[in-house]
Amino acid sequence: MKSDSPSSTCGLDAVADLVARIGMRRIASSQSKKQVKAMTTWGFAIKAALRLSLLLALSTVAQADWSTGSLHRYSDGQELYSYSLNVTGENHTFEFQKNPGNQDDKLKAAVHVLQTVYDDGSINPRHSSFFTKEGAKCFVFDGNFHTYTSCFLPNDYSPGNEERFWGYVTRVPNGLWLLTYNLLPALLILGGSAFFMLREKPVASPEGRGETDHPVLRG
Repeated sequence: MKSDSPSSTCGLDAVADLVARIGMRRIASSQSKKQVKAMTTWGFAIKAALRLSLLLALSTVAQADWSTGSLHRYSDGQELYSYSLNVTGENHTFEFQKNPGNQDDKLKAAVHVLQTVYDDGSINPRHSSFFTKEGAKCFVFDGNFHTYTSCFLPNDYSPGNEERFWGYVTRVPNGLWLLTYNLLPALLILGGSAFFMLREKPVASPEGRGETDHPVLRG
C-alpha cells in the first residue's frame, strides 16, 4: 500500500486542529474557568482521535501500489499466468490472458488477485459464500477486518472468446473493523471526557460541618 506523504500528514494535522479548536470554543463559551482548563486537555485527545480517524479513512480508500492496466503474474505451481488490473470506480477489474482451468483453479487465481490488489495476508483462501449478480458468479472471502468479493463475469456476449477469464474484486469493512476503528475510539473519547469532567468537578461540602452527628463522638 502507498504510504502517507508529508504533505498529506500536515493536511491531516491542520484539519484535526481546526475541528478540535471549533469544538473547544463552543464548549468553552458555556463553561467555567476550571472546566475550560479540563476541556483544554480533552481537546488534545480530540485532536489525536480526529487525526487517527482521518488516517484510517485514507488507508481504507487508498489504492494499491500499481498503475492502471499493469500486468501481474500468477503461478499455480505448474504454469505461469499473466493478468491485467484496472481501477473501475470502487471495483478493480482483472482479465487473465489465459484461462487457469476449472472453477477451483479460478478461485485460487482470484485469491491471488485479491492479495495483489489489497495486500492483505489474512484473506482466507476458502470462500465462505456464493451468489450471482447480474449474471456474474460472485464468491465471498473473509479477512480479519474486511469481507472480500470476487466476481467472474460471463462470456455470453462473446461467443468467439468462451475461454475468457475476467471479472472484478471489491471489499467492505466487517464488524471487527467497525468495532476496532469506530466504536473503541469513540468509547475512549467518551471515557476520557467523563474522567476529566469528574476530576475537575468540585465536591460540595455539607453544611454544619463543625458539629458531628455520630452518636459515639457526640457524647
